Amino acid sequence: MALSLNIGERTVAVQLLNDFKGKHSALTKVYDDLKNLLVTAEEWEAVDKQDVKDDKGNILSLRWDEEKADAQGPKDIELSEDSVLYLKSVLKERDEKNQFTLTDTHLASLYEKLQK
Repeated sequence: MALSLNIGERTVAVQLLNDFKGKHSALTKVYDDLKNLLVTAEEWEAVDKQDVKDDKGNILSLRWDEEKADAQGPKDIELSEDSVLYLKSVLKERDEKNQFTLTDTHLASLYEKLQK
């Protein structure tokens, strides 16, 4: 499936796919998709990425300049059927359990794009 994903959508897709469990044949496809979804160091630098850390230095979350990310535009990515089915399943379950929050903008937009 061809998708145009912004940095936020790619980041949440990577987080979700990191939990993928399945057949070896599917795992290799998901692994290839993960490599294509990763945000490069150059892309992060262009959007002023910052790691939000706790007092012990553990990274809790990422922050970046959304305006600069929007100016960069989305990246066209082809995802395997295995990755698409997994992402749809995880996000559908989250939706059915009413687990989307106002801060889940990137998850919600990824979910919408996967529905098309």
